[in-house]
Amino acid sequence: DDQMPNPPGQLEYVIVRLPGAGTLADPNGGVITTVPYTLVNNGNTVLYTGCPYFDGEDNFGFRADDGGTAPQGGASNTATVTVNVDNHIYTTYEPQTNWIADYPFHSSAHDARIQSIYHPDELGGPQTIQALSLNVNQVPGQTLNEWTIRLQHTNWTDYGAGDFLASGWTTVYQGTEPAGSTGWRTFTFQTPFVYNGIQNLLIDFSFDNTYSTSTSNGMCFVSDPGDGTRSYMDYANSDNGDPLNWDWAGWLAGYLPNIKLISTVTAEAIPGDVSRNCRVDLPDVGLLAAAWLSEAGQPEYREECDISPSADGVIDLLDFAVLAENWLASYWSD
Repeated sequence: DDQMPNPPGQLEYVIVRLPGAGTLADPNGGVITTVPYTLVNNGNTVLYTGCPYFDGEDNFGFRADDGGTAPQGGASNTATVTVNVDNHIYTTYEPQTNWIADYPFHSSAHDARIQSIYHPDELGGPQTIQALSLNVNQVPGQTLNEWTIRLQHTNWTDYGAGDFLASGWTTVYQGTEPAGSTGWRTFTFQTPFVYNGIQNLLIDFSFDNTYSTSTSNGMCFVSDPGDGTRSYMDYANSDNGDPLNWDWAGWLAGYLPNIKLISTVTAEAIPGDVSRNCRVDLPDVGLLAAAWLSEAGQPEYREECDISPSADGVIDLLDFAVLAENWLASYWSD
């Protein structure tokens, strides 16, 4: 430090490069739109905001300046700040953490099924559910074949006397599940589910084995909201067909499996924003150019570049027209 000016001044912080997929704001000066930008009142804090559908790594650059003379004083080298942006929502339903039950892992039987009703205030707002976790206290006694998770909206608040629902389901996950380990176990959906955030949500778990190799059940943490019969369940030993098609009366319980939902906010990308950085700009042109005149099935083809209203499986002038029409549009545009 050259101790200049004399007396020494405070450091000034200067934004020299804006992020590619978000905005920066100066708490004392508002959104930063051009660079270089010196933070007001010798401030040293900025607020980064990303748009809902961006997920990945972003960065911006800044330097500090003490007002002196180089090389001992003056402006510093440019530093890069890297921001890891996660556009996922994590919602955990576990109002009680000391109750366990054998459903949905009733593995002492060949087959078992439970369907449960969750209310909107237990799940958060509208979201696209990408994965679901169960909190396992004791692992299942055997591999679970045809382990299936299905979802659907419902206006039911709880169960009265009735039967399993056999229709209306969206299968979001299906696979063969080994015993695994205790703790939160995540099932990443093969088919995301768009939850409207208004209706109640039915979640259905089942598995279908042809024999049983164990007399022990798996145990999951559950909670009882105390407002009626919220779950419906049964088991069988290969004498009632595929549990996905069961439609008889099982038995009722007040508890719900504790769950964790991993979701993304429901948000539409700007037409032409091929790079998903919340702006229509040069990176989008580059991606479109790299896929130019390719067709579905060819290595160069990128589905996200097929942005014409017809989505015809060819990257051509129809797609470029969409990009051109929205040129320089951004998520933060007025």
